[in-house]
Amino acid sequence: MIRVITITHQCGSGGTRLASLVARKFGWELLDHHLVDRIARIAGLDVATAAQLDAQAARWWRVLRHAGVHMYPLAG
Repeated sequence: MIRVITITHQCGSGGTRLASLVARKFGWELLDHHLVDRIARIAGLDVATAAQLDAQAARWWRVLRHAGVHMYPLAG
């Protein structure tokens, strides 16, 4: 089972520090902005392109959810 905690925050609000503390407490890997860098490297993309695609992904998930499309049955 993969366990994930997502913390969203506004810049300067301390969310990154909170995420770091939670990850350390549970012994988990913190995936911050470095995740996009790793995905870019694996996919053979430059970081700017990967970041742009990442920014668009959240918009598409919202569009799909609003349209009533739920992806969880497809998860594996």
